[in-house]
Amino acid sequence: MKPALKILLGLAGVLLVLAVGLAIAVAVLFDPKEFQPLLAQSVEKATGRRLTIEGELGLGFLPCCSIRLGHAALGNPPGFPAGDFASVDKADLSIRIWPLLTARRVEIGLVRLDGLAANLIVRKDGLANWKFSGDEAGATAAGNPARGASTTSFRIGGLHIRDGRVAYRDEQAGSAYRAEGLQLETGALSPGQPFDVQFSTRFADTSGGLAGELALRAGALLEADASRLTLVKPVFDFDLSGTPVPAKSLKGRLGASGMTLDAQPATRLRFTAIEGGFTAPGLKSPAGDLSANFTAAEASLGMGAGSGLEVPALKAALEVKGRDIPGGSLAASVSLTGLTLDTGQMAGSIRSFDVDASGLGACLALRGGGRLGAKGSSLAGTLALEPVSPRSLLAALGEPAPHTADPQALTRLGGSAAWALGSDSLDLQKLDLRLDDTRLSGSLGIHGFDKPATRFDLRADQLDLDRYLAPSAGKAAGSGGAGSAAGTKTVADDIPVATLRSLRLDGRIAIGKLVFAGTHLDEVSATLQADGGRLRIDPLSARLYGGSYRGSIGIDATGPKARVTLDQQISGLQVGDVLKDRYQSDKLAGALSGHITASGTGNSSDAILATLGGNVALSLADGAYRGTDLWHEISSARARIKGEPQPPAPAKPQTPLNALELAGTLEDGVLRTSRLLAEIPFIRLSGTGGLNLVARSMDYALQAQVFETPVLADGRALKDLKGLSIPLTVKGPLDQPKVGVDLKNMVAGIATGKLREQLLRKLGGDEQPPAGSTAGPPADQAAAAGSAQPDAQPPQQPQKAEKPRDILKRGLRDLLKPPPEPAAPAQP
Repeated sequence: MKPALKILLGLAGVLLVLAVGLAIAVAVLFDPKEFQPLLAQSVEKATGRRLTIEGELGLGFLPCCSIRLGHAALGNPPGFPAGDFASVDKADLSIRIWPLLTARRVEIGLVRLDGLAANLIVRKDGLANWKFSGDEAGATAAGNPARGASTTSFRIGGLHIRDGRVAYRDEQAGSAYRAEGLQLETGALSPGQPFDVQFSTRFADTSGGLAGELALRAGALLEADASRLTLVKPVFDFDLSGTPVPAKSLKGRLGASGMTLDAQPATRLRFTAIEGGFTAPGLKSPAGDLSANFTAAEASLGMGAGSGLEVPALKAALEVKGRDIPGGSLAASVSLTGLTLDTGQMAGSIRSFDVDASGLGACLALRGGGRLGAKGSSLAGTLALEPVSPRSLLAALGEPAPHTADPQALTRLGGSAAWALGSDSLDLQKLDLRLDDTRLSGSLGIHGFDKPATRFDLRADQLDLDRYLAPSAGKAAGSGGAGSAAGTKTVADDIPVATLRSLRLDGRIAIGKLVFAGTHLDEVSATLQADGGRLRIDPLSARLYGGSYRGSIGIDATGPKARVTLDQQISGLQVGDVLKDRYQSDKLAGALSGHITASGTGNSSDAILATLGGNVALSLADGAYRGTDLWHEISSARARIKGEPQPPAPAKPQTPLNALELAGTLEDGVLRTSRLLAEIPFIRLSGTGGLNLVARSMDYALQAQVFETPVLADGRALKDLKGLSIPLTVKGPLDQPKVGVDLKNMVAGIATGKLREQLLRKLGGDEQPPAGSTAGPPADQAAAAGSAQPDAQPPQQPQKAEKPRDILKRGLRDLLKPPPEPAAPAQP
């Protein structure tokens, strides 16, 4: 309101000159009507502005000379919008001539101004309409008064302004303010003499949405040289509302034992023994009613070229009460020392500050200090947070609490850290936080507030992510029954493509024990980098279920659909424990090793799985497939063929897997196996097929080669199956596949075997020499052995000529021999 004060003093000066001129005019019996045009001309000549007096000038003589002025207006200078710079509806003042002539003392009675209005404008080029062309000349005259033309003192009986209006518009800053209903009353104004002052107005920030009422009551004292104004026990009352106020209103009072306004050598406002407080009912966040009180021993504010705020020490106490706040209230105490602030540059420093906040069953202690700046600050300190419930905190802030699988998740957060706030960064060092059952340590920083980049090096002792998932997601992640595989379709998690495009990460995280999607991992370590829509986790390693994992994950979200690339390697993984935790299934057991490289596109996990392509190579050692006894299925099929009784079903059916090798390619989410070799007791398996990862089903055709006489658990030896090739099928959902025996081909195989045996007997011998036989190897084997040892000289045997019938028998025997046994798969 500095420009408004200048206008008021200027108008008072103009009226004072007008009063003196009118008093002289009265003395020489001038007609006021004749003087009115002369007055307008004089003002326009002195200021370059037009003075319009619509009402009549009135003169009074009792008790002394008085002047009454009707509506008058002073126009804007050239280059500003047409209209009034200032106007008044009615003005009254009286002046005593005798003290002016004899003692050079100006004595004016009560000055009344009704309907005073001022329109203050700052153009885009910085020129203001309250700067008069005669300011410099007036300043020179004031600095070098003509000899004998000065007055020794002045006295004004008082100043009353009613229904004043002041409008201020700054076209440079784009700001606009308006004050209405301005009321000002003072006692008698005389240098060195105390007087009372009362002021009130309604104002509005038309550009920012702030509005309210202001009022001032104080005793005042103006120094003899008018260079200092002192307010004794000033009290400011304010009531603010609007968009900038985060509550229904902001009401308060500011008082001090004294306030001094010094005009020389620079304008400065000083306060002593400050006390104040305010209330903010209907606070939006946290929801409740805010009240605060503050005290300061002293403070000073410079204005003009030396603008600056200095507060040696300040203490404040704040409290928020609300029925939705757990415990009913939040409280904080603030103290600071050594605050200096250049209000023009908005830069300064704080020697130290302490903030202690309590509520929600927790206490936050914030300590720090440093430099302040409009373009960035440099502050540093420490923080300590006593345990608090994040759920309760979110409720107090009016935010919905997240739905988690574990309702006890997000109920405890506490810890400490060292913090540093820079011009474009915020860093937390020496982190020691505890969230529920997880202890987190390390460092975390945000650099670049406009486009933030997060850097971190964090370590957690344990973390159960499944606790923090939504209940449906957690249930889906842990389910693996037939219903989920063949029936109900779970909702896929969308990949946050928009978030990934703005994400900037660079850091490392290590977790001692991690639970995610029902899977338990130990010694997890991951390095994350993200920028420009590309996220890469490389390397990613962990120990899990007796084995180890190492791999990398990449997500490219620069296009309309995300592209995910995987490179995964596992070694010695106990697959049974994984299936039990992940899908609640115990069908398969064994040590799994392998390498998978794949990629897919889509913005959801289902879409990526459906487009997945790559290569897979897996091996399983010392395994077992539970729920199905392959030899029971084979012996049952054999019994049906022979018409024998069915063997009893095993109590715990399972098929041991001594070794398994699988290799194939992924295409559109289907693993097409080009090589499958396995060994179970008495049988070597081979075959091909496919595994659909989207439908979670399999379809394999296998050949089981019986390479030795099967001996079942009940002691039966199935000699007739030795050397037989049994066709098998494995079809159905992954968790409950059906194993079938091709009876038709099996019967044909058995029949072919029996026929071969009969023919071999008719042709002169068995397939193998009988047990205990001392017969030497066949002639061809002996020849082969002889060729392997060229230096050895076999004994000369007389050659016996073969008959044509013997040659034919030997050829048929070789033709009817079973094919060679398949090689056993290499042990992983």
